[in-house]
Amino acid sequence: MNFITKTVCLTLFLLAFSFAHASTSVNQWMMHYYQQPTPQQTPQMLQQLVQKKLLTQAKSKAPIIAFFTQVFRQNPTQIETWAKSTQHFAVKQKAVIWQAIWQSNTPQGKEYLRSIDLSANSAEKIQLHKIMAEKPVSLLSKSIGSTAQLDQLWASFFATGDPAYVQKVISVVAWDNPLESKKKTSSVAEVKKAIIYAAAKWSLRSNAKKHDSVYLICQASLKTLRPQDRKEMQEILAGAQLQHGAA
Repeated sequence: MNFITKTVCLTLFLLAFSFAHASTSVNQWMMHYYQQPTPQQTPQMLQQLVQKKLLTQAKSKAPIIAFFTQVFRQNPTQIETWAKSTQHFAVKQKAVIWQAIWQSNTPQGKEYLRSIDLSANSAEKIQLHKIMAEKPVSLLSKSIGSTAQLDQLWASFFATGDPAYVQKVISVVAWDNPLESKKKTSSVAEVKKAIIYAAAKWSLRSNAKKHDSVYLICQASLKTLRPQDRKEMQEILAGAQLQHGAA
């Protein structure tokens, strides 16, 4: 087993361990939101995220922002009402919500953030100005350079059901397989690429097991992938067929 493979195996073990301990009602609500959206539960779920200390955790913060960015974009007229329900949150917690509002790139969201800036305290102003200084960017237009981006893409899919987010994850399968490297030592960039590659495959297999729509998107990708990449996708689908029979 080469250096890259050892590193990737350890990373995937830790990733699987963290997912196994993240089974909460809010987690389930987010993962299945696209199947039956219940935006009216947003304030309640934001409260749960605070209670479970997930809102500002390093690993959960990015996908949470990505998820609520989509929910706010879908429900722009509710942004102010929902945001006001979080006024009692700590500044760092509110900043996560503000970032999702800003990234939703809606007139209502921008107007709300600019309005609260007028009466914000110094700590809040620092966070608001930092957030509003950044230009909202579509996840689909960015190159994948971290496993956090994979999490954001999945969160966006769970909020919308848009196949484009899954297809973006699938695009990693078309990379040259870094796990086939015969090197005993590898550069930081090579190890990082290998981790992203393995995490993308793992996440596709895992979500294809749980979500029929993900399985079907992966299956459809066989028509467009290069022959050498189809083999990788066929392995992913084979690993997910426990839930889907011989579909």
